[in-house]
Amino acid sequence: MKTLHVAVLTLVLAAGTHAIAAANVSSPLPDAIAQDDGHRQLAEFAGLWTVRQSLWLDAGKPPQIDPGTALFTPVLGGRQLQQDLRVSSREPFQALGYIGYDPRTHIYVTIWMDLHLANPLLMRGRYDVADRTYRFSGETTFDDGQTVPTREEFHRIDADHFIVRYFETRGGREALVVELAYSRR
Repeated sequence: MKTLHVAVLTLVLAAGTHAIAAANVSSPLPDAIAQDDGHRQLAEFAGLWTVRQSLWLDAGKPPQIDPGTALFTPVLGGRQLQQDLRVSSREPFQALGYIGYDPRTHIYVTIWMDLHLANPLLMRGRYDVADRTYRFSGETTFDDGQTVPTREEFHRIDADHFIVRYFETRGGREALVVELAYSRR
């Protein structure tokens, strides 16, 4: 009898949880969230971009420079902006990134995944209106287990140009690792 009671309770909880989850998925976003400035700003990046990647492989040496393209697409009802980046280099490079905005906290969140990272890179940040720059910080763990502080600047030059700079801190020294210069197609 006790086993039957536990089984019924488990089924009721599972059904209730499924109903709550289904209600949350089908609920539209409140207008205040769907129409806020942060999401509108992100939507302005939608479209196809030409990319010039500068990659610093060795400190003190010039960067490796390669061409690429990026497609920015609003997803999930405009709550996130997806980037599909492809760079033509010695070894073809592909990455997916997502950036979203929480209007309650005024925090932007970005997640980045690429062919060279074992784990997704998660960073949080804010937008500085004065210099038109999104600034993110986080950390990543490499294959050797080393956790490294990371920082990213996403500087908007005008409606058709922006630059992303990605930094890592190793041995107490921050260094620019990648710069991506975007031009709208």
